[in-house]
Amino acid sequence: MRKIAVLALAFPSLAVASGYSLPNTSPRDLGVSASALAAQYDSGAAFTLPAGLARLDGPSATVAGGAVTLSVKWKDPTGAASDTSIDRKFTPIGNLSVAYGGKIAALGDRGWGVGFGVEPFGGSVVSWPSDWAGRYRIVKVDRQVFSGVLTAGVEVVNRVRLGGGLLYYYTKEELSQHAFMAPFAGTSPADIGNPATWNPTLPDAVGTIDANGGALSYDVSAEVQPLPDLPLTFAVDYKHKASQTLKGDAKWSNLTPLASATGALGATPFANMDAQQELTIPNRLEIGAAYRALKPLLFTAAYTFDRWVVYDKDVLEGANGYKISIPRNYSNGWTIRGGAEYDFTDMVAGRIGLQYDHSGLDPKYYSPTLPDATSVGVTLGARVKVAQGVAVEAAAFYAKMHEVTSQDPNPATPGTGLEPTYSPPSTFIPATEGTFRGTYDTSAFIFTVGLGWTPGAK
Repeated sequence: MRKIAVLALAFPSLAVASGYSLPNTSPRDLGVSASALAAQYDSGAAFTLPAGLARLDGPSATVAGGAVTLSVKWKDPTGAASDTSIDRKFTPIGNLSVAYGGKIAALGDRGWGVGFGVEPFGGSVVSWPSDWAGRYRIVKVDRQVFSGVLTAGVEVVNRVRLGGGLLYYYTKEELSQHAFMAPFAGTSPADIGNPATWNPTLPDAVGTIDANGGALSYDVSAEVQPLPDLPLTFAVDYKHKASQTLKGDAKWSNLTPLASATGALGATPFANMDAQQELTIPNRLEIGAAYRALKPLLFTAAYTFDRWVVYDKDVLEGANGYKISIPRNYSNGWTIRGGAEYDFTDMVAGRIGLQYDHSGLDPKYYSPTLPDATSVGVTLGARVKVAQGVAVEAAAFYAKMHEVTSQDPNPATPGTGLEPTYSPPSTFIPATEGTFRGTYDTSAFIFTVGLGWTPGAK
């Protein structure tokens, strides 16, 4: 019997490679497309740039909530299957940070600050129709990756600030896919290879995985204002990679007796069992600048480098000895961001941002579990002060990803992918490794609204 890799892609790795790595979801940062690395002045610096915590004078806190949604349209270039769109779902997101800063009188009133923050790092929430052509690859992905930080910053010399601290990533996920049961209508393993025993009217089985895990890492950063009379600031932040071990269980429903029997034999996917996967959050380096051209007008810019080359494959390991390795072959990703913040009055400010995000995906290994592509994004935001040091802030982000056509390595059949055609009973091929054919048109939308309190802000 051929290897039946039914759960090969129901346990995909992190679906946040460049095209869907969330920008900073703090309303202030999101409003300028996360380009304000070198212009941190509130508790959000705890995550974005710990060195910026040394700017604080007293307490600061931000709490925000919003949602993210994806739109993906799939088209079969062979014309064999109907066009399909995912079921749009708004996934709630939240953002919380608290910090405190002050001055060290003995060192010439140099600043210091400490902060704590929790926010989403990224993930993927995809829900395909249960009868779509790729249901034997994936139906549902609900992966959410969170980050928490405990950081500090200090002004080591005048206009030079350093910072860093601990960074923790935590991932939780729920995934499901279907399995074709027609070949498992018989009574013995030999029947699986005999189409005369197949029953194409049997409903699909459904496999699900629930898993979670986390890992500790660290952050280091610096901020410099070169000249005292020039309102120009430069900043750099580095977040080290974190290698997680996600652990959970795989469960099946609607298996035929023969499929259940093969699962009991060991080293096959059709078994309820513990499962795990190694998952690496990549290194991230960000470099930014901020310039206050006029008293009410601030320009910001940033460059982000994500070391996605660490994302070369997914490896699923089951407790019964079943193991499968799926190549991803990502290269590194990078993003260029720019933004502007304008104070219309002492009470009201507006924000705008743009970004170009270059994904490291390889179309030869593209998967509907990973709604990723190089993209262009735009953001809008606003701040309204409602009391001394208290402001309501909001932002919205939209990214349009480039259309991607999965590539078959065989140049004679470009764009058809490696997915077998499920046309029972004579052409069934029980394999799910490789890409899934098709053209993918993806966009993402994020909005967030929050309340900020920084009474010492200038």
